[in-house]
Amino acid sequence: MVNLLTVNLLSVESRQQPAAGARPAVPAKSGHSEPASSRHAEVEHLAGQPVGRKLKIVGFVLPPDIYQRLLEMGLTKGTECTVVRYAPMGDPIELKVRGYSLSLRLAEAAGVQVSCL
Repeated sequence: MVNLLTVNLLSVESRQQPAAGARPAVPAKSGHSEPASSRHAEVEHLAGQPVGRKLKIVGFVLPPDIYQRLLEMGLTKGTECTVVRYAPMGDPIELKVRGYSLSLRLAEAAGVQVSCL
């Protein structure tokens, strides 16, 4: 048991401090290519976007149950939306999506990846 603990602690320490002069790891590229317009668009999170900004949904980083609920409400990849306003305390955020208003908690909005239009 002590050996496993020692190995785990050493592996955590080695991940925290990169070696001097070491370059960060680069993930391998997938076999599919993306259109030139989407490659250069910066992906951001929906939470924290300014009021009035028009956005396009490009992905999700959410648990499956929340992801499914957002899909059912019309938030799918490629959908355009506009930030309408934030509640007085900052949570939730109101969006205009597909002709209707949708309110999302900031925790949910943080898992929605968008690009600016």
